[in-house]
Amino acid sequence: VSAGGSVTASGVAANAKGGAVALVAKGAVVVTGNSTVAADGATRRIAFGEPNAGTVTVRADALSVDEASRVGADGRGPNGKGGTVEVVGVTSTTVGADSRLSAVGGPEKRPFGAVDGGTVTVYAGAMTVAATGAILASSGPKSDGGAVNVYTTGDLALSGQAAASGGQGVLTQKGGTVTLSVGGNLTTATTTVIDGFGQEKGGALVAHVAG
Repeated sequence: VSAGGSVTASGVAANAKGGAVALVAKGAVVVTGNSTVAADGATRRIAFGEPNAGTVTVRADALSVDEASRVGADGRGPNGKGGTVEVVGVTSTTVGADSRLSAVGGPEKRPFGAVDGGTVTVYAGAMTVAATGAILASSGPKSDGGAVNVYTTGDLALSGQAAASGGQGVLTQKGGTVTLSVGGNLTTATTTVIDGFGQEKGGALVAHVAG
């Protein structure tokens, strides 16, 4: 998927939820050049609608998301919760410059709803996240963070962001969970951000590093 291309099952009509995208490849999946693979919720919400995001699944020998690209299931409208992103990169997964794996909540919480973060889970042989790359499961305002889970059999080089923070606001918001289970070495940089902030209650960082 390149040159601004998209593979999408995102909601379009008001209140429409995201659907499901599944990419299965024997070789590598490359998402590059400001491209998108997404199952986002709709941007518009009316009455008591909840335009929640859907599910994106990628299973391949390797996954590369680069050059301002995104693989995501984001809540884009009011009361739209983040969805679920699951990546299985048998040998490697790379999140490059200005790119992200994301399941974030929508921009606004309205009565009787929430814009909680979703869940992003990565299983990989090795993983690299560039300094301006990110794995995000944070919420919108006045809602709870989701979960970022990274499991590698080899090394994890995390120079960018892994965040599941709760949103700020007048109500109580909880941080989410960031889990890093690394079979090899975990490498960070001065640009690394691991965030489970919560206004009422902070989230959790769980790290198991074998290297």
